[in-house]
Amino acid sequence: MCIRDRSTIYIIDSTKQYKRGEHCMTKNYKLHYHPNLNLEKETSVELKAVEEVGVCPHCGIATSPTFIDGYLIGDNNSHILPVAYIIFYCPSCHQLYIAKYYIPYDYYITNGMIPYNLTPIFPSCTYPMNHVSPTFSNNIKQLSPMFVETYTQACYAEENENTEGLAGLGYRKSIEFLIKDYLIKIYPDNKDNIIKMPLGKCINHLNEDIQDLAKAATWLGNDEVHYFKKHNNYGIDDMKKFIQYLVIDIERYYVKLEASGLINADK
Repeated sequence: MCIRDRSTIYIIDSTKQYKRGEHCMTKNYKLHYHPNLNLEKETSVELKAVEEVGVCPHCGIATSPTFIDGYLIGDNNSHILPVAYIIFYCPSCHQLYIAKYYIPYDYYITNGMIPYNLTPIFPSCTYPMNHVSPTFSNNIKQLSPMFVETYTQACYAEENENTEGLAGLGYRKSIEFLIKDYLIKIYPDNKDNIIKMPLGKCINHLNEDIQDLAKAATWLGNDEVHYFKKHNNYGIDDMKKFIQYLVIDIERYYVKLEASGLINADK
C-alpha cells in the first residue's frame, strides 16, 4: 500500500513488478536483519540489484539518493513475506523518505538469507509524486466541495493497486454529491427533499440535456458497487469520462448565469 505520511517522511511502496532492466539504476544495499524477528539476534544481509528510487517524493527532482540505513523483515521459514525498508536521503531537498521493497521468495536461500541470484528488485511507484490531483474550477469547488474531495480520494485509490477496487465506489459516491448539490443550487427551497431523494429521482429533475450523462455515470457506478455487473463492456474509465463531461455541462450553467448577468446589467 502506498502511504503518504503527514510528516516529512514518505513511504514508497513496491508492489508492482516492472520489466527487468527497464530504465533503472540498481545498487546493492547492506541491511540489518533479525532472524525470525528475534530482536536480540542481529545479523546483516546484502540485497543485490535493488532499483534506486529515481525521483524524490518530496521535491520531485530526479536524483541518486543517499542510502542511510535499512532493515529486512521476514524470511523463507516464516509466515511473513520478506520486506525491506530502506531510508534514503535526497541531496536536492535534504529530506528523508522510506522505500518499501517486497522481496521475491526465490531471491534467497534459507541458510543465512544470502542472495543466490541477481534478480532485480523493483519499487512499483513513487507515490505521491506520480499522483496528479484532478483539477476543478472554483465554481465546482464552491458548488460541491464533497464531490471534489470524494472524486480526488477515488483517484488516489485507483492509482494504488491495494485499493483500486474501492475507486469505483468513490466515483459513484462523488456523482451523488455533484448531482444533489447542483439541484440544491437550482432549487434551494427543496433542499431537504433533495437530500433525502434517491439519486435516480434526482436525475429526473435535471435538465434533459444532461440526464443521459448523469444516468450513464450512475449506472456504471452501480456496477462498481453491486455484486452483479450489468454493463460488462464498460468500466471505470468510461464512468470517469461521463463524470467529466457532466462537470463540463454543469459549468455551462455558471457561464450562462454570467452571460445573463452581463445582459441584464445593460438593460
